[in-house]
Amino acid sequence: MTTQGFVGADPEQLDALADRLDRGAESLAGIRSLVGVSLGQVDWSGRDGDQFRAEWRSRHLPVIGAACTALQDTARGLRSNAAQQRAASGTTTTSSHGPDGPSGPGGPGGPGDPGDSAGAAAAGVTGHRDWHEVQQGYDAWAAGKSFAQPDYQYQCTSWANYRWHELGYPGAPIHGDGWQMAQNAGPVSAQPSLHAMASYGDGRSDNHVMIVEEVDRDGTVRFSEMNVNNQDGGGHPNEYRDNRVITPAADGKYYVGRNEIRFAAFPQ
Repeated sequence: MTTQGFVGADPEQLDALADRLDRGAESLAGIRSLVGVSLGQVDWSGRDGDQFRAEWRSRHLPVIGAACTALQDTARGLRSNAAQQRAASGTTTTSSHGPDGPSGPGGPGGPGDPGDSAGAAAAGVTGHRDWHEVQQGYDAWAAGKSFAQPDYQYQCTSWANYRWHELGYPGAPIHGDGWQMAQNAGPVSAQPSLHAMASYGDGRSDNHVMIVEEVDRDGTVRFSEMNVNNQDGGGHPNEYRDNRVITPAADGKYYVGRNEIRFAAFPQ
């Protein structure tokens, strides 16, 4: 905008728009998951059913996935522009999602927070990252382990183990499917905490595990995850995301579709 000699944009408005785009991507992903679950539950045999399922997998899923990615990439670009605007204007106001906000150096969860030793161990990696960087770190950690094997590589469960290791978790790997990981990691809660392991699903469909990267004052939670699109059932490094945003429901709990998220706190 341009008003009275000011040229640029309001960083807070850019961040708010980025949040809305992320929530739009989350809504699309939820619809995609819901349709996938419904298709698995519908008793629809015959040529028409087979044709619809084939078209859903080959045509519609990629389109929805591309739309989600486009929204998330646009949101990331807006946050980058907001950070540049702050730097240009010399303002000390920081975004909750920006590189110097609660998820970055000096903010809660970053190395400047004496109350979070895990954040200090992570040294600035709590914020948004490029998947190439994540793959490099993951590959180095997974070398010689089962997590480097095709059946485990870049899966959501493998990411949860790697991320906790990266944050300084000294214990043995947490085993189980995505929906079991949180309860296998420790006592679960309906409420999130920084770097908690977050699982949802019922063991039959839409099972997943993520890591909490940020908890805003209004309860909004940002997660990191791998294998978000489940291409061909396998994990792919370019499916790393750290911009899934979920807000609490009316009952104060967190859901993906109809599945409640269960949180296991990062060990202190």
